Amino acid sequence: MPLDCEVNIEKNAPVRLLNAVMERMDYSKLYAAYSRLGRIEYSPKILLKIMVYGYMRKQISSRALEACCRENLHFIYLLEGQRAPDHNTINRFRKNILTQEAGQDILCQLVIMLHERGLLSLEAAFIDGTKIEANANKYSFVWKKATAKKTPAKKKDAATEQNAAPQNAAPQNAAPQNAAPQAPADPMVGKPCPLCGKGVIIKGKTAYGCSNWKSGCQYRQPFSQM
Repeated sequence: MPLDCEVNIEKNAPVRLLNAVMERMDYSKLYAAYSRLGRIEYSPKILLKIMVYGYMRKQISSRALEACCRENLHFIYLLEGQRAPDHNTINRFRKNILTQEAGQDILCQLVIMLHERGLLSLEAAFIDGTKIEANANKYSFVWKKATAKKTPAKKKDAATEQNAAPQNAAPQNAAPQNAAPQAPADPMVGKPCPLCGKGVIIKGKTAYGCSNWKSGCQYRQPFSQM
């Protein structure tokens, strides 16, 4: 006898709420994204439920979702008695179906549903401003309050330094008057390698070589033979 999963799932479990919400959505565009030739391999509605609940539980990869469908009671409840999909089926659904108009339609329906129930306001739209802490320094966050506080002082310091700089200071890019003349550029350097044709000629201590020497080019021309 098949296992009745619903008996073992709490009444206030998130999976029940997810299932109830997604049952009220229109999946006509989702089904229309499939070819009319042949039958649909797996129920798109069930695949979508599995993926959304998997993201809620931080199970994102297709292989992790496949394992959950075989082992996790909540995922088995969403399958509604169907066999567990393999990771290839989940990947094809995510790559080929949800990237089309059907995926945007599902998101729009969800936003409208939340707005109608008073759970979401459409007065303003926000861009994700998530801050991700770097491994280099855990104190590397730049907060808006600190920026607003320190900006006037930084501008004042910059203006003071600019006014204190001598008017007749030499430009930074100006070359010194007594600088030694630069040696003429070597005409051989940079030419295509005559041996492999892939690298260019470079200059070593005693001979010219090929920049493609790591890949096996044996070109070498001593300076004495030039």
